[in-house]
Amino acid sequence: MLIPVIKHLQQHDNGYRLVVLGLTTAKFTLNSAGIESLGFLDFVDSCLDEKALGYGRELTANLPDGPVSRDESVAYHGISFAEIVEDLGEEEAGRLYRELGRQSFCPIRFLQRVMEQVKPDLLVSTNSPRAEKAAFFAAREMKIPSLCLVDLFGLREIEWIKTPGYATRICVLADQVRSAFIEAGIASERVVVTGNPVFDRLCDPDLPDRGRRLKKQKGWDGKKVLLWASQPEPSVHPFTGEAGDPELPRKIDQELETFGRDNPDWQLVIRFHPNEYPVKMSEIWEVSTQDDSLYELLALCDIIVTMSSTVGLEGYLLGKKVVQICTSIFSPDAPFAKLGMASRVDDLSQLGSQILTARIPELAGTREESATELIARQINSVLEEPLK
Repeated sequence: MLIPVIKHLQQHDNGYRLVVLGLTTAKFTLNSAGIESLGFLDFVDSCLDEKALGYGRELTANLPDGPVSRDESVAYHGISFAEIVEDLGEEEAGRLYRELGRQSFCPIRFLQRVMEQVKPDLLVSTNSPRAEKAAFFAAREMKIPSLCLVDLFGLREIEWIKTPGYATRICVLADQVRSAFIEAGIASERVVVTGNPVFDRLCDPDLPDRGRRLKKQKGWDGKKVLLWASQPEPSVHPFTGEAGDPELPRKIDQELETFGRDNPDWQLVIRFHPNEYPVKMSEIWEVSTQDDSLYELLALCDIIVTMSSTVGLEGYLLGKKVVQICTSIFSPDAPFAKLGMASRVDDLSQLGSQILTARIPELAGTREESATELIARQINSVLEEPLK
């Protein structure tokens, strides 16, 4: 989400000096994008943090090698854990870490140390927990303006983002998300709709033509196209513990196949999730592989069926009809129907009728300006405001 913004600011001569803090695995991603970044290790004082680094070596002793250097991982874990020890003592800190793992981290004082050295005029970060959250609390204490970019719906993150003074400005995906944040008690002037730069490719003016060419190439001219964005359904929700039905995706296949046979003017397309083991489909289906262009497929289709896949959100942003099956344990985590972005199905027997009667949501459609440009404008705006 941040990489397009960083590149935009780097490419425009606006007098900004960018300092990028790439925390743990983000550093590898930033490097791959050609963006230099700093990490925890760059701000460690070996004498001051000697005990913290000892904690870090203990906590990372059994971690497998990965894209994050061992020294950076030691610094991140050790510094973060040491702050919990300072606040609660070793015994309680150990209990919290055993229970929550890295979710227990919120190294506010360390991020204050970082900002004392960098001396930023503005903090820009996302709604992620741990160090990003700590950075906003540190900036608030140091009276540094900040801009928080919320990637999707902020369903869980809103609990800490609504803290008074958490961020100077909050950039959200859509009007529906803005309304939810305002209802949570955040002043309306602090919440602005910019969209998410991840979805800026949807603004490509050539996308509709590419979609039409693909439809012709597939031989689907004269047909309506339904895209079923399949995904695995576990037996238990990993966070809530709610019981799920692993056979639900295949039950949806069967219901849609019945619909397709009853409505031969429709072309059924299934796109399996990358983490899903594809099953053999009947001849009525077109199976879209991960090598196919998802955005071109979205551009040519007439309706998207989903449980909670981001594909449903992307379809909404493209101005497509979306039908959400709300019997998945993950459906509440992606409230498309609740926010008016999709038609709702609570019983699979309703699926066929909802497909035929679904309408394009009023607020759907791409924006004239990209999210990256709108966020850059908010950066300028916050920097120009007098400090309150």
